[in-house]
Amino acid sequence: MVVMDRKENVCGIAEVDGKILWSKTLHPNLTAFWVSPNGHYVLCSNVDGDILSVDPHTGNVLRHIQAHRLLLTTLSFSPDSRTFVTGGGDGEAILWDSESLEKKAEFHGNGSKGVTCADVSPDGRRVVTGNSAGAWQIWDAKTGDQLTEIRASSLPMRSVLFSADGKKLITTGDDLTVRTWVGLDKDPTVRIPFKREARR
Repeated sequence: MVVMDRKENVCGIAEVDGKILWSKTLHPNLTAFWVSPNGHYVLCSNVDGDILSVDPHTGNVLRHIQAHRLLLTTLSFSPDSRTFVTGGGDGEAILWDSESLEKKAEFHGNGSKGVTCADVSPDGRRVVTGNSAGAWQIWDAKTGDQLTEIRASSLPMRSVLFSADGKKLITTGDDLTVRTWVGLDKDPTVRIPFKREARR
């Protein structure tokens, strides 16, 4: 188990007896940390948009990279812990390799809208992001192509998750509404072409 105390120290705690195994000040301005589902990876972020990869057994920093130009706002591991997706106030979302912290794909299209939430599908083939404009997007995790976008609310999104089978999405945001969506891999919008009227 890994926790952060009020002094921004990150501590490793034994799950059996609750003893503190290690306690370290990894960075003076940490904002959050995450533990992978399999417990092998511990990641921390700071106010500069950096990611620190920490050894869960010793607390030593293994890798330190700049992930986003602005504050890292969200991070979510894939179910198998091999990858994770981040979003930032810079409007970008990135899929990373959990071991090496190398970029696997980048997802552009949010413009100046900060990415506020993200998730990786159970099969690892898709990434979903939500932004401060109240919309969510599905992306191809391999190519980085946007597959669909839905405007869910006029207020910011705060959470978006794939269902266990990957066929649905669950979202919530500042409008205080939880919604379930079909996780389409194509744009459902119907566009009907029309002829412009000649100017008189």
